[in-house]
Amino acid sequence: MNGQENIVKELKKYLIELYKLKNELQEFTFEIDHKFFECFEESIIEKGELTVVAKLDKTDSISPLNIMIKGKVELTCDKSLDLFSYPLEIEHKLVLKYGEEFDDSDDTIIIVDRNQPEINIAPYIYEFVTLEIPFRKLHPRYQEEEEAENLLAELGIGSLNEANQLIYSTLVGEEEEEESEKEEIPEKGDQKVDPRWAALQKLKKEKK
Repeated sequence: MNGQENIVKELKKYLIELYKLKNELQEFTFEIDHKFFECFEESIIEKGELTVVAKLDKTDSISPLNIMIKGKVELTCDKSLDLFSYPLEIEHKLVLKYGEEFDDSDDTIIIVDRNQPEINIAPYIYEFVTLEIPFRKLHPRYQEEEEAENLLAELGIGSLNEANQLIYSTLVGEEEEEESEKEEIPEKGDQKVDPRWAALQKLKKEKK
């Protein structure tokens, strides 16, 4: 079997033949892996483990279709080129209506050809998943660093040295204030917050 035949075989799994279904709530479950993403040219995702549950309230006129996707995909960090797992939990609602010819130009309403009442939901699953992928893909260990850089830019701080000086003066001021008031500031649960990050957040509030 060649590559094109493999693609046709894989995508056929996602075909819902409406004309074979009774007018009642129908549920379909699909398990997605790397074979699914290989069907789409220039896919930004190569590997993933996703479960898709599609619930169709079949009628003779308008049929709501709810698609829920949950799992994880493998992404490449833009900064380090390391691979990391990115969790996804997605829900989208579509509406199927019968018409003279197929038309999915609308974001939510899909016109299904009444003479060939079937729909393949693979392209919609792929679209919903790719839309959830961030433009800048960062390994989790770089997330806080990225947030700090964005905060510095928002505060108008041009360099790390300048940030350190501001943080130092803020922390010293806080220590003097605590000493004078002789009271402890309770921690939020058991989570320890980096004092540098807390200082930056305080500077942000003061600039507002």
